[in-house]
Amino acid sequence: MIAAPKRRFSVCTCLGLAALLFAPAAQAQETAEELRVPERIVVIGSRDAERSLTGAGHYIDADEYRLRGYDDINRALRGGPGVSLREEDGYGLFPNISLRGVDSQRTSKLTLMEDGIPTAPAPYSAPAAYYSPNVARMSALEVLKGTSQIAYGPHTTGGVINYVSTPVPERPSAYLSASYGSDADIRLHGYAGNAWETGAGTLGLLAEVYRRSTDGYKDIDLRGGDTGFKRDEHMLKAYFIPDGPLDQRFEAKVGFTQLDADETYLGLTDEDFDADPYRRYAASFADNIGTRHMRSYLRWSADLRDDLEVTATAFYNRFKRNWFKQRGDGSTGSRGLANPDVLAVWKGEAAGKLDYRNNRREYYSTGVQADLTWLREIGGASHGFQLGVRWMEDEIERNQNNEAFLQDASGTITDRVDSGECSGACRLQQSESLAVFVKDTITLGALTIEPGLRFERIQQVSKRYRSDGSGQLAPRSGGIDGLDHYRETLSVTSPGLGIRYQVSDELSLFGGVHRGVFLPSPSAHARSGFEEETSTAFELGTHWTPSQRFQGSLTLFRTDFQDLIVVDNLGSGGADTDKNAGDVNSQGLEIQLRFDPGAGQGWSFRNPWELAVTLTDAELDGDAHSEDHESLFSGGEDGNDVPYIPGHVVSLRTGLEFDRLGLYLDAYWIDETYSTASNADGPTDPDGHLDYNFGKTDDYGIVDLSARYAINERARISANLHNLFDEEYIVSRHPIGPRPGLSRQFRIGFDYDWN
Repeated sequence: MIAAPKRRFSVCTCLGLAALLFAPAAQAQETAEELRVPERIVVIGSRDAERSLTGAGHYIDADEYRLRGYDDINRALRGGPGVSLREEDGYGLFPNISLRGVDSQRTSKLTLMEDGIPTAPAPYSAPAAYYSPNVARMSALEVLKGTSQIAYGPHTTGGVINYVSTPVPERPSAYLSASYGSDADIRLHGYAGNAWETGAGTLGLLAEVYRRSTDGYKDIDLRGGDTGFKRDEHMLKAYFIPDGPLDQRFEAKVGFTQLDADETYLGLTDEDFDADPYRRYAASFADNIGTRHMRSYLRWSADLRDDLEVTATAFYNRFKRNWFKQRGDGSTGSRGLANPDVLAVWKGEAAGKLDYRNNRREYYSTGVQADLTWLREIGGASHGFQLGVRWMEDEIERNQNNEAFLQDASGTITDRVDSGECSGACRLQQSESLAVFVKDTITLGALTIEPGLRFERIQQVSKRYRSDGSGQLAPRSGGIDGLDHYRETLSVTSPGLGIRYQVSDELSLFGGVHRGVFLPSPSAHARSGFEEETSTAFELGTHWTPSQRFQGSLTLFRTDFQDLIVVDNLGSGGADTDKNAGDVNSQGLEIQLRFDPGAGQGWSFRNPWELAVTLTDAELDGDAHSEDHESLFSGGEDGNDVPYIPGHVVSLRTGLEFDRLGLYLDAYWIDETYSTASNADGPTDPDGHLDYNFGKTDDYGIVDLSARYAINERARISANLHNLFDEEYIVSRHPIGPRPGLSRQFRIGFDYDWN
């Protein structure tokens, strides 16, 4: 485990910050504006702005999931169309998100950003990492699909999720939330900020803290112990707007996240799952992942003229993690579950050896990006020219060593053996990229046309070291100087075209086509010769707002993937290196309806309804190339369904909102899926062997209830009941065997909002 200093969080911390930030603020309070997010860190900006896009997008305000007691990304995204989610741990720590049928492994096919900056630990060198920003500390989520995504990258085939952090307020503001729930689930969140007028300009500051801990909802055989996690987060953000003739803004942010989770790869057999889905085998007693994440940026933005805006951002992120866990390959993987002798050892019922590995990784990413927007009238049309340039460098260093526990027939651990540094592989992957993006938003009356082009040139380096811990490169024929050292350059282009036509004030049509790209890792491209995955995506949709009470959207989509890459991540059903799975076609329909019968009718209460439906048909176009039985695409044949992509997903939300009281019901239904491309109905691999990674997940429906009562205009109490009917269901068969969704959870809380 990564050694981590203990940190203490208390309500006093928040109160102290509030006192510090509010004390000198009286002179600024009268002139301060409302709390708002600077436009240059968002990609959509508001729910109303969804209808102005030339491609499909979805905006989620934090209040939508906070009032429901959701603070994991899976539940926060449930209400959006086009989203498929494969849960793994029940808490959203390691999400597997798919948009429009793209491969969901570790969310690697999506571009993840925080405040408009790539936030994956190493998005070029290792996109499938065990990190996702915590939605509990965000002010909003933004989801982009279709042509709109090519402005961001590096990956433009699967969509974009932008996490918008808490903005610095422009008047005295504070927020404090505390709750307690099932399995000793404790959540504390607070921030405080203010702005001051100085002799040189306006200075704004924000401090934020977050902590969550839970004992977990599973029970470990024989040895016991917690199965939950602890997460601590801290953030400081500041801005300065200098006085002077130039309208400009300087902004800085630094944030830290620390996670300690007693999570495991090891699942169950189908038989043991049916008897008790929340059981964990004794062999998983020591499984633990510890992570540390640091994120920072400096940003300058200015309106150089009324028609010319510029933004420049320098950023630096670091991420360290060690997942000490049972090895998940070979006989220690899913086939071990099918071996009675191995399974008896895992259950603590027989003598034997438990193979473990320290899966250490260190990542960094750094870069500079600049965006220029120029507004111009040419030939009777309005043009919004946008130019973006980004230089970025990232790296992943892998330093793994194997260990083993010796166990006697009673399940008692008698010894621990370390095989030495690099016994589990030591590798280095680096990427350096230069990306250029151009776009022109052309408006001619009711018609908007938006052509765009993204170009990237990436230099990749792959190194693999000897397993003796000497730090020397391993020998390999074909490498630089006969060593396992490779350097190659890759260039990719993503063009796109989006169109929107405003038929009337109530109705608009949009459509687009773009070429998407997913980049292979340095090991896959420089070392093994894999080329990029490409896709051709089409969409056609409409937004309809006939009245204040109703909003609707409907989108048809189709994406054809060529040379689909299965990322090197055993934990999500990949292999120990990137593989090529062949071609995939995905098509479907997204529907979203919002209705409030009392809006504008003078009712004394609100009754909002929201329905999101996603229909997806994602199939292999030709046989899959993967022969690795650990891969999701093992045994895939032409016409088979893509693993973990449900055919139907439905989300229904409604509520009753009175002056002080709010009552909410959320229902979510998801179709069963195949866990591998072989489309086996039961736990049998293509060779006929028993293997619990193969088979199906369950179709399931979940109902959540929430209530909130306002004590006054600032203080509220809340209660949440998730999984009302205590449904038990398989959400995944990876990494190693069936895994359950979260059990029924109850939570009560209090929050105070002063702004």
